[in-house]
Amino acid sequence: MQAINSYGLIIVLLLASIIQVFSGWIISLRSEAKGYDKGYDDAKRGNAPHIEALHEDLALLRSRLRLAEAEHTKDRENLMQDCDKRIAHYSRQANPFTEEDAAGLMKTAGQLRRANELFEHLGATTEADYAFSASNHATVMAGRIREAIAAANEGAPSVQPEGAAA
Repeated sequence: MQAINSYGLIIVLLLASIIQVFSGWIISLRSEAKGYDKGYDDAKRGNAPHIEALHEDLALLRSRLRLAEAEHTKDRENLMQDCDKRIAHYSRQANPFTEEDAAGLMKTAGQLRRANELFEHLGATTEADYAFSASNHATVMAGRIREAIAAANEGAPSVQPEGAAA
């Protein structure tokens, strides 16, 4: 009987030591997690002024970026307006024709129509066709000149762009 008691006592001690090891392991895990949490909180509290300063620096940099973007947009708009002025100025210089040129072409077209009528009256149909074709061509050219003059004057400011020679 003593052997049974000895075996029972050994089994109970073995179970008690297994429970003790298991309990110690669980307590160890819990305290390790609590330690990490406390360490994280301590580090967060210790570095809070530095983190706040970094957030302020970020806010300052964001506001500087917004101001720089606004200034860049304004500069780009000014540059585009100057380019538009220069294009309008140089397009007016590139168009050497005037309203008088268009009027002269219309007079030429009128004279060619009269020549057409004269050639038809004389029976020279080939020359009449040439005069009629030239008259139409002169009329079309006069219309194009007037359109170019109107387009140049339409959106063109009267101010000469900076640095442009008259």
